[in-house]
Amino acid sequence: MECFTNIRLNILRQVEYGSDAYHLLKKWKDLLDKDCNLDNEPRYNSRFRQKLNKRQLLEMTLAISENLAQGYKLKEMYRNFNQNGTSENCEEWFDALPIAFKDSTISEYEPFITLLTNWRIEILNSFKRPYDDNRKLSNALSENANGKIKIYIAISRGISNFERFRKRILFALNKKVYYSITDKVDLQSK
Repeated sequence: MECFTNIRLNILRQVEYGSDAYHLLKKWKDLLDKDCNLDNEPRYNSRFRQKLNKRQLLEMTLAISENLAQGYKLKEMYRNFNQNGTSENCEEWFDALPIAFKDSTISEYEPFITLLTNWRIEILNSFKRPYDDNRKLSNALSENANGKIKIYIAISRGISNFERFRKRILFALNKKVYYSITDKVDLQSK
């Protein structure tokens, strides 16, 4: 989340350069941003001159600032909602999110609170599972097709005949199109 990254960067700018807090916020930022195994085998850390695992490093990082710890908890609360929410429980779970973010009074989360309020219906609709294998709806196929069309436009060096270009795109994007090299009706797979 960009808002949480802004919280981390604001705190990073306030701490003394070269301090332990600066080192944790700069070098171990992936512990805050990414989902990783925190209970790994402790390894020697030359900066702190002791063996530490990732969970201990995360706790040390969150102890730097109350805003950072609170922002991290809110970010994890939203990630947990996205990963574990279902169509049955997502509405009441979602309604608690903007309230929790507003109560935190962290100014970096204000655009995110606006996003949650404005896109409420769309976010809740994303939890509907029309497929039998419990997959979320995705627009990946249309995004893929749009990306390929942009590439075709870029390499075409100008379009003189739009109808022909449109047919070419439809032909190139459709995997079920069969064609024949000869006049004979011999269907061959692409």
